[in-house]
Amino acid sequence: MQIVAREVTRVAFSELIDYAGVFPPASLGMNEAVRRFVAHRTAPQGWMLGRIVVAAPRLDDFERSTAEVLGRSHQAEPWRVAVVASQSLAEVVNRIQDFNRRHGARVGTGVVIDALEVKAGAAHEIEAAAGAVPAGFELFVEFPVTDQPGELPEAIARCGAMAKIRTGGVTPDQVPSAADLAATILACYRAGASFKATAGLHDPLTSVRPLTYDADAPRATMYGFLNLLVAASLVGSGLSDAAEIVRVLEDESAESFVSTGEGVAWRGRRFSVPDLRVARKFFRSFGSCSFDEPVAGLVRLGMA
Repeated sequence: MQIVAREVTRVAFSELIDYAGVFPPASLGMNEAVRRFVAHRTAPQGWMLGRIVVAAPRLDDFERSTAEVLGRSHQAEPWRVAVVASQSLAEVVNRIQDFNRRHGARVGTGVVIDALEVKAGAAHEIEAAAGAVPAGFELFVEFPVTDQPGELPEAIARCGAMAKIRTGGVTPDQVPSAADLAATILACYRAGASFKATAGLHDPLTSVRPLTYDADAPRATMYGFLNLLVAASLVGSGLSDAAEIVRVLEDESAESFVSTGEGVAWRGRRFSVPDLRVARKFFRSFGSCSFDEPVAGLVRLGMA
């Protein structure tokens, strides 16, 4: 039973957290973010860690910060990096390819940029971004979270890209409604577009929390990444009822979510290991400026 339970947690949470420590609200310096990423990789729950996320204008800063670490440590696997690009994508791709030529091929000490994240508000922008990204890279496209995403999820899927869904922010107005979030998730699934989430999601369960680390920070609802995983599991099992997805996203009760030796359950609905594998192909990861907080939340729930 313990082996099966371990399989459940590995399938549900493996490489789920993309570490974005340099982004708000943590806004760490690059040296500190890299230091923490290294520590997280070797922590007992390091298997939950995915990529480190870096903004394109800070690639030189990132390269300098990693040089000393990579020079004195052996990595079992190369670091995987996602670059957030808001400038000319062709220029960014050239810089990334140059970076990978210098660092990606060093077995045991490599750093490989293998994902790009961009914003787009129209299908032609998505097509242009996909055309600029070479084979071998994963492209995540952020678009507005609304109750009517229109053609954008279809354009993302048609281009072989994935969606990036913003689930929060540092002010209350940046947090989407559960109805808009549910509609966007369903639209992505219907279009055949996998997604990653970003912002908020510091805790497994939805709750009202401070949006930053400031003493006088505004408070608002932060969605839980476990809520999001269950929502993806429901959608992956064929549910198309947006109201039910909203109920999952808004559920703040730990008693609603149960981890068993065979899978995960929410209010009596059970998701087996195969169900969770389907859900994770749809819900790829989430970006967080903290790794410790999501992990600590799972430990509190007895799920890690």
